[in-house]
Amino acid sequence: MEFKRNSVIALYLAGKSQSAIVRELEHIKVKKRLERNPRRSGNQMAKELNISQSSIRRILQNELQVKAYKKQKAHDLTPNQKKVRFERAKELLRLAASGEFPNIVFSDEKNFPIEQFVNTQNDRVYLTERTYENLKHRLVTRSNYPSQIMVWAAVTATGRSPLVFIEPGVKDKPGKKENPNKILFKNQKKRATKENIKRNVKEKKCESGKNQKKCIGHNFAIQEDSRRG
Repeated sequence: MEFKRNSVIALYLAGKSQSAIVRELEHIKVKKRLERNPRRSGNQMAKELNISQSSIRRILQNELQVKAYKKQKAHDLTPNQKKVRFERAKELLRLAASGEFPNIVFSDEKNFPIEQFVNTQNDRVYLTERTYENLKHRLVTRSNYPSQIMVWAAVTATGRSPLVFIEPGVKDKPGKKENPNKILFKNQKKRATKENIKRNVKEKKCESGKNQKKCIGHNFAIQEDSRRG
């Protein structure tokens, strides 16, 4: 109350008219409220101060010259992550100054769920009433683990790559299939390794003096294989 009284006296001594003093007091009230809580809405302040909404808009835009900005989502970065980003930003500035940007490739990938997109604000369906028969027109189902597809792309200073659709389960070398001959060689190598392990086990049993008959047959088979080879 004392602040309001002092403000009125100061405005009166400054030669302001009664209507101008009333407007200035409204400006001061709105400004003080925004300083305490900048998230206040114009309608809320209009109700609290008993001022019309048009007057609130005029005060905000013309007198206080403030704008309403939407809140933005951002990553919650740790101090270490901020440090890493700062170092990378300095490296990018260095590359830009040295003219090496044309030699840099920026790539990124993203998983897209294969589900129907719904805009809850604009998507509508016109029906006479809600019934069980038209349920399929009104509902868009969601699952906890929907099918996804990964899309990869890269850009440079001179152009961009085509979109690459990566099949599920591929972890490295996206879009590249393994050579069939290489797969066959791997299988043969595994098979040969298993046969060598079995042969070594049988030879150790023969050396220990157990199962003499089986050892004789085993050694004979090895000799026959070596002759055929």
